[in-house]
Amino acid sequence: MVKFNRFLLITLFSWLTLHVAWANNHTNGSYVDAVDSLYDSSGQLQIEDLSTIDWRPLNGVLSGGFKSGAHWVRIKIKAHDEPLILRIRPAFVDQVKVFLVQGKKHGEEPKLETTNNVPLGILGDQSLPSQEYASTSLNGRLVIPPSDQTRTLFLQLTSVSSHLLLAEVQTLEEASAFEQNQHLLLGVYLGFLLTFAIWAIAQLYLGYDKVIAAFLVKQITDLAYVSGFTGLTGMVLTRAGLGSWADLAFSLSVLTVVAAGTWFHASLLSEFRPYKWAIRLLWSGIFMLPVGILLFVVGQMQLALLMNTVVANLFPILTLICALTAGAYREKSRTVSPPGISKFQLIVTYAVFALSLQVATLPALGLWAGQELALNAFLVHGLLTSLLLLALLMTRAKQYERNRLEARAQMNLMEQEVRLLSEKRQEQSQFMAMLVHELKTPLSVIRMVLGGLGVEPALRQAASRAVGSMSDVIERCRQAEMVGDLEIQATKFEAINLQDLSLDLIEERELSRRIRLEMTNPVSVTLDRTLVKVILSNLLDNANKYSPTGSLITLRLEANTHRDLQGALLEVSNLPNAGATPDPERVFDKYYRHASAQRDTGSGLGLFLVRELASRLGGWVRYDPPSQHKPTLSFRVWLPLQYKEVKG
Repeated sequence: MVKFNRFLLITLFSWLTLHVAWANNHTNGSYVDAVDSLYDSSGQLQIEDLSTIDWRPLNGVLSGGFKSGAHWVRIKIKAHDEPLILRIRPAFVDQVKVFLVQGKKHGEEPKLETTNNVPLGILGDQSLPSQEYASTSLNGRLVIPPSDQTRTLFLQLTSVSSHLLLAEVQTLEEASAFEQNQHLLLGVYLGFLLTFAIWAIAQLYLGYDKVIAAFLVKQITDLAYVSGFTGLTGMVLTRAGLGSWADLAFSLSVLTVVAAGTWFHASLLSEFRPYKWAIRLLWSGIFMLPVGILLFVVGQMQLALLMNTVVANLFPILTLICALTAGAYREKSRTVSPPGISKFQLIVTYAVFALSLQVATLPALGLWAGQELALNAFLVHGLLTSLLLLALLMTRAKQYERNRLEARAQMNLMEQEVRLLSEKRQEQSQFMAMLVHELKTPLSVIRMVLGGLGVEPALRQAASRAVGSMSDVIERCRQAEMVGDLEIQATKFEAINLQDLSLDLIEERELSRRIRLEMTNPVSVTLDRTLVKVILSNLLDNANKYSPTGSLITLRLEANTHRDLQGALLEVSNLPNAGATPDPERVFDKYYRHASAQRDTGSGLGLFLVRELASRLGGWVRYDPPSQHKPTLSFRVWLPLQYKEVKG
């Protein structure tokens, strides 16, 4: 905040210095007696008609707005024994015809010093190739010969752009000093803008940022606009033999500078989450560029420039509304760290932006007849807001750099945690492999002992069941460990007859008396046999273990289409143990076991494996709990006939 306040003071000081410097350049030498103006709506008045019309005193800049007629300026000049320089500003006015009328002697009428109403000279950017000083002077200028009598200059202004005009009469010495100061100030001004653009390029070199990119485009268009506004573009094009292009070049720069500025401000303010309607209206300003170009093409250049100036007048108010309604500063809606730019900085910047652009656009619209400030307001506004926006962007860049460093530190911490978790998982896998290996050998020995003589049949049967349960738990743990690193390999696919596989598993588990196989037609799938076997065996084992002893288990196999894909449906149904219906929300969770199942040996991994493997193979599993009309519970597994990889 302290740095921003200092920057604000520097900006205000720069503005005052620039304004005073430009204001001091305004010299209407001692030879000017009076300056008046009038508006000719028809644009048809001639010199001889002007004596019968009432003139209004003009003090400073003519601010006529966008008019289709002509404005006349009358400058009464005292007698002078040295040449004088008539200078007009700004450089973008289209055409100013200059007529010189000789003062009257006693008993005579005023005499026009040109013949047949032919002007003494024509100034403006539409006639640069014919102007003597166009390639050396930023502004239109005309030499007025010495005279021992008072004379009157009549200036007829016609332009599709704003009728802004400041006419000055200077001596050669005053004109030379004026031009030296003007060139110096313009060089300093363009140097500032170019420095801001170079800073943006340096930031983009370090990393792309859409807001900085928009700022760079804005600075480039500002450079083009200022060059055209001050006459630099016309001077350069005239030297290159392209002076006739100056008028069109400046008109296009006017459209482009508004669109580029809108793009930048909308991009920046969007980060602060203002009201949606305000930011959407702001974004719409970009469309003034294609609309303006279209109007140019159909010959409505003045309408295009007028609409563009109105947008330039209204949209700064929208930017201030966006700054005032920024939701990023509201505590309730803050989901991330607060912006690096404070709300005070944001509001002050856009308040200055809105106010200074109002001062600049109102004279152009003819709504305020300012003095020298009206002519230089666009330039002062451009420098002032560029300095403030640069301060915002520098603060924002520092905040982004802090966020980047914090994110990098967080990423390093997460990578370290992932590495530790990976090492821990590897240790667990090694431990599980060791445990499975170490337990299988003693279990094999126990089986051999139980198969020997001298062991009572009842004891042998109970011990065999216990050993089988332990083997099942170990096998489930091994399979669950395998799922995490499982990769589906097409080389392991083979045609699997589900009926044959089911009969093999039923016989292997000696469950032919309990399980009824239902199937209308043979069903085959082309998948990994091992994985399909694990799915089916876990379903059968789950039904056998958690159903009343001796109750019927139904295994149904059928062809089934799911979402236009052909597949096979495996459904296992059984009666549940009393009070042992699993929770539908948790039945497929890892290690989940119903409370009533805790008395039996088990791992809680069987149905988890069914779900994981079915999903890996491109299928799914559903649990259908018992109801009043259906006492059995069912597990249905759908598998595709052929595996198809799903890209996420």
